[in-house]
Amino acid sequence: MRRIFVLLFAFCQVTVFVSCTNGDVNSNEQLSIADPLHPIAFTGLTKYDPFNTGIELIENDSVLNRNYTAISYINVSCPTCIEEIDKWAEFYKEVRNEHLNILLIFFSKDRFEYIMFLIETGVIKDFPFPFYLDETGSFSASNPVFNDPVADKTLLIDKPKRELIKGNPLHKENIKQQYLEILEAER
Repeated sequence: MRRIFVLLFAFCQVTVFVSCTNGDVNSNEQLSIADPLHPIAFTGLTKYDPFNTGIELIENDSVLNRNYTAISYINVSCPTCIEEIDKWAEFYKEVRNEHLNILLIFFSKDRFEYIMFLIETGVIKDFPFPFYLDETGSFSASNPVFNDPVADKTLLIDKPKRELIKGNPLHKENIKQQYLEILEAER
């Protein structure tokens, strides 16, 4: 019995380790200014707002209702990646800026079953913005910046959809400071 438990535990650890590629892979990475010449295309996303309106398909950039939008492309089949959701909620509370929209776009290897289970059971509580599902992979196909398996999949963009900063402010203090500087300039 102990042997089965050890094997099951080892399998779970390997599965979690292999399935997550959203982490901070290169902690020495310098701040990366994104490519402003290639605007982000918002195609094939499904709006999922479990705390308000439910599910609806979007086909345009109607999600850009503020001057700046932080986009994070999250693997919701990965338990450690899902922890990002609560961190984004905390980041938004800390920043408290009416010019910032947080756009969490989810991709999944399990048809979004795990994330929906966590929301339905109350593990993930109210989030100030809706979530978006890339069910067919068309968002990542339209935006190659999100296709790199080891790169951080987080950007700050402006209202004309130009990429301003690549990198996650939750993981790197220098990127967080850049976000704050841009947002403070709007106040």
